[in-house]
Amino acid sequence: MKYVVRLAGLSDLLSKIFRGGVFMEIINLQKQREKIKRATYNIEEIAKLLGVSYKLASKLVHSKGFPKIQIGRRILVPKDLFWDWLKTNPEIKI
Repeated sequence: MKYVVRLAGLSDLLSKIFRGGVFMEIINLQKQREKIKRATYNIEEIAKLLGVSYKLASKLVHSKGFPKIQIGRRILVPKDLFWDWLKTNPEIKI
């Protein structure tokens, strides 16, 4: 009989979770993450966009005048500034 009571307690808990409690909050958080669009590229993404190696993209990002944000060791490139920079510097040599 105790075994049946425990299962009933578990099913009550699961039904509360799936009815709208915690489960709905998790879904809402996932939807919020989908809505947030990143405003930056990382070096790997820059390399893929330009069709070059990671090493060459890293050299480009570290070159003088390239728009970047450095937070600790992490380097981020604002998307709009990257495309503006690319338009104004079509023939850069590294």
